[in-house]
Parts: sequence; structure tokens; C-alpha cells
Amino acid sequence: MKIAALPISFIAAFLARAAAAFGGLALSVIIARLNGVSEMGAFAFALSVLHFSMIFSRYGLDMVLTRTVARGAKGNMLPVLHRYLKRIITASLVVLVAVLIIGKLAGISQSRMEVLRLLMLGLPFLVGVSLFVGYLKGAGHPAIAALCETGGLAGLTTVAIALMYWSVGPVSIIAISVLYTVICLIVFTALFFLVRRMERHNTPETPVQQAQSTEGAKWFWIVANAVFLSQAGALVIGGMVLSDIDVGHLRLAERLGLMAGFALTVTDPVVARFFARDHGNRILLKRHFMLASGFATLFALTISIIIIFFNDRLLDLVGGDAEIGRTLLYVYLAGSVFNAMTGTSSMLLSMTGNEKFLMRTVVMTFLLAMPSYYFGGLAGGAMGFAIAYLLILVLKNSIIFLRVLQILSGPGADMDPDRKNG
Repeated sequence: MKIAALPISFIAAFLARAAAAFGGLALSVIIARLNGVSEMGAFAFALSVLHFSMIFSRYGLDMVLTRTVARGAKGNMLPVLHRYLKRIITASLVVLVAVLIIGKLAGISQSRMEVLRLLMLGLPFLVGVSLFVGYLKGAGHPAIAALCETGGLAGLTTVAIALMYWSVGPVSIIAISVLYTVICLIVFTALFFLVRRMERHNTPETPVQQAQSTEGAKWFWIVANAVFLSQAGALVIGGMVLSDIDVGHLRLAERLGLMAGFALTVTDPVVARFFARDHGNRILLKRHFMLASGFATLFALTISIIIIFFNDRLLDLVGGDAEIGRTLLYVYLAGSVFNAMTGTSSMLLSMTGNEKFLMRTVVMTFLLAMPSYYFGGLAGGAMGFAIAYLLILVLKNSIIFLRVLQILSGPGADMDPDRKNG
């Protein structure tokens, strides 16, 4: 391990992730302040659908790219990147049309549908961005990757909204949706030229072997979609039975909660390449895992205490009903702390060839999450939905964490039992 390189990349990634986490919160706050919690709820629902569509379209190829590049693939990755881009952009266009048709047939409210149409236009660019982000994580550029993920895009949108507000006055939810789509296009274009330049400069000789660059794609795809719908994209499911105001309150509580848990999103892309590189060395894996989990947990606890201490001022800042917001905030903070303690487990399994076990676990919890979110929201509104979210998160992470403990404490050096069984 390059000991000197880790702190520099980690500090850069930490600052970038902090900016991205704040950007996601700032976008929610500024929309709520300018257009009300209800309008922000409509935007949050449409944004969740967009992010799910992005994950569905990319077929896990971003994670495959991360692992392939992190393991030191020899040769020029440009042919692979071009092939992947064609594949995911074609898929995204099909998904775009399907989502708009389903939304129309499902009778989604006019306010949500207007925003959804505009945001979905950015889907082809967003899937391209996610693919390049996967490459950057594997190549050891977690800071750039963090700034180009959804939090970073939200931060750029917030800056654009602030500039428009300063120059022309109030900004409508429609204009905000257009801004987000345009920013996706700009970031996609910038990353396209950046990655092409990096590859041509570093490895111009021979193409990487296709077998290595496609291994595990279908498992990563299933994992990513199930995780999104059972955790990060829960609002896609909850939005079916919750009002725009409820979704708005949940979105605000979620973004505040993520301020405590964003350290995990810092450690994951940094440690991913070390997990992939040292996948056969149990001692090194244990060290990487303990350092990443320990830092994420301490940070989450510290920020949670600060947020709880200043919760009245924060809730007043973001708007909405203070009593509802406070209760939801406590639930999401608890989830963020637990996720910080155990969330690195998923990255370890992904990077060490255990994606099949990960897939089985997240699919099982996803099947539990679907009815839990639906009936939780139906029976208890926003609070019922939030409690269901917390329980599903605890169940999923506990199973994965116990599996990782078993791997790290076991006698064998082979980290992939599925490979041994054929």
C-alpha cells in the first residue's frame, strides 16, 4: 500500500464528499424555501425515479469498471468504455420512454409529472456520468468521483439556482428541473474528455481482456437496484401512498441525516481499490475494513450529536412542520449511524468476489421492503414509512456485516465461496 498516498486521497475525498453532501441538503432546502415543502416533495419523488432509472440502465457496469481498473487491468480501457457507453445510453433511452408511459398510465399527479418529464431528459447523460465515476473510483480519484455523483450534481444545481435568484428573482420548480438536466449534460461532457485524456496518456498499448471487464455485471446490477429501492430510493415506493408534503418532510429529514453519514461515502470509494487489490489477503482486508468503519462511525456519532443539539435551528432553516421534522430526523440519524458502522461491509463483498451473496441478501430485504414501506406509509404516514425504512436498513446491514465478520475471521485465503462451488 502507498501509505503516503492514502491520507492525501482521503482528505481530498472527504472535502469533496462534504461538499456533495451539503449540496444535496442545500438543494432540498432552497427548493423548500422558494417553492414550499409540497413542491420540494414533488421534485424529490421525480429525482428518486430518475436515480433509480439511472441505476437500472447502467447494468452494474460502473462497479465492474471500478473493480477491473482497481485490480490493475493492463491496456487501454477506451474500447471498453465506448462499448459500455453505447450499451447503457441505449438502455437509458428505452427506460426513459418506459418511465414516462408508466407514469402517464399510473395517473401520477400533474405536478410530479411535469418535473419528471424534464428530469428524465437528463437520464442518458446521468448514466454516462455514473460510468465515468466508476472508472475514477477504480483509478484512485475518489475526490473527482464524489463531486460528479448525485450530491455533487445537486450542489452545482444549487449554485445555479442561487445565481439565477440573485440575477432574475424567484426560480420555479420547472426551471430548477431544466437546470439539473443541463448540468448533467455539462458534467458528462467534461468527464468524457477527462477520462479519454487519462487513458490515452497512461495506457495506450493494448486492449483489456473482455472476460475480466464483464465479470459480475449482472450481480452488481441486481444488487444496485435492490439496494436503491430498499434504502436510498425508498421514496419511489413510499411516494405511491404518501402526499407531496409527507415526501417533502422525509426528504428534508433524509438529507439532514445524510450529513451525519456522508463519511461512509468518503471511505467507500477510497477503500474500494484497496479491497479489490488485496482481495486475497485477509489481514490487509481486516485492516482496511476496521479503519474505514471506525472512521465512519466516529464521524457519524459526532455529527449526529451536533445536529441533535442544534435541531431546532436546523429544522427552522429547512422549513416544514418542526414537530414532524424532529421525529423523522431522529429516525434518519439512527439509520445513518448504524449504516456508518456496518455499511463498508457491502463494498468489501463487492470488491472481493462475493457479489452473489450480496445479491441474495439485498434481494431478500428488497422483497420485505416493498410491502413494509407501502403499508407503513399507508398506516402511519411519514412516520410509519420512516420506521419501516430503519428496520429494513438494520436487517440488511446486519446480515451483510455478519457475513463479513465470518470471512475476515475464517481460516481460508479464498474470499469467494461461490467460485469454489462453481
